[in-house]
Amino acid sequence: MSPMSVFSRRSALAAAGAVGVSAAAAASAAAAPAATEPSPTKSAAHPERDPQRTDLVAEATLLATYDAAIAAHPSLEGKLAPMRADHAAHLHALAAMIRSAAPKPEGAGHWPTGAAALAALVAAEKSAAADRATACVAAARDRAPVLASISASEAVHVAVLTNDA
Repeated sequence: MSPMSVFSRRSALAAAGAVGVSAAAAASAAAAPAATEPSPTKSAAHPERDPQRTDLVAEATLLATYDAAIAAHPSLEGKLAPMRADHAAHLHALAAMIRSAAPKPEGAGHWPTGAAALAALVAAEKSAAADRATACVAAARDRAPVLASISASEAVHVAVLTNDA
């Protein structure tokens, strides 16, 4: 059975709670006044000034962190590959949303053990989920659902990474 197919009840409830928080953030952002929405032409003309550029760079860094963990500890590839694929999809969605090429992140870290790599990924995923949820609340209506979805995915990754099964 794959590591992603077995969850404890606690992990499933924690992930469901995180998804609920992200959904609430999306709903809150969708209810924001239209005046807070950035001009689409401004973002398209200057993707480096786009408010979601930070999210794009963070997602590229997280993807690079997965690549570094898999390269340093090939035995983790089976567990990490599905989440790495999710982050590649997130990066693509964010790049398309702000009409920008995905950045090339710098060094992502090195860990002496697989357990250290997993701990670093758990911390990175928790931080990323919180950051995307925060960005979701401040984002334009058309962007909030994308950011909420990414936040929820990252919260689920925490549950998968911390599952001992």
